Amino acid sequence: RNIYCQARGSLGLSTLQEKMPPRFINPICDMENPEGTTVMFECSLMGIPSPIVSWFKGDRKIPQNNKKYLHFSDSDNHFLKICKVTTQDSGVYTCRAINIVGETLCRASLVVLSAKDFSGKTRGRELTEKDE
Repeated sequence: RNIYCQARGSLGLSTLQEKMPPRFINPICDMENPEGTTVMFECSLMGIPSPIVSWFKGDRKIPQNNKKYLHFSDSDNHFLKICKVTTQDSGVYTCRAINIVGETLCRASLVVLSAKDFSGKTRGRELTEKDE
């Protein structure tokens, strides 16, 4: 994905690499999930050179090797997987991308519904569908 320009002249060969600050193509989205499920935040971004991505919950950086939180990348796609969410996992999550040219952030909220709240919402939906 790197873009290069090469020029050859009497003084030799010169190579210039284009640089581009990070930019989100698809930012992370707000989510609402029941307790005990697995949540996956996903975003896509670009930048030259490739940005370094970090994840945060509130103001706290999420460590790379953590049993509860797993973040990984596949080319320009970046993921934060949260296993067996509880109501304590509710909050604002941030993906930060940084390279030598710049930095960008995207944020999304996670609302984790307790089993009691979620079953009430499900029953409410079922009743609405039957009434129609």
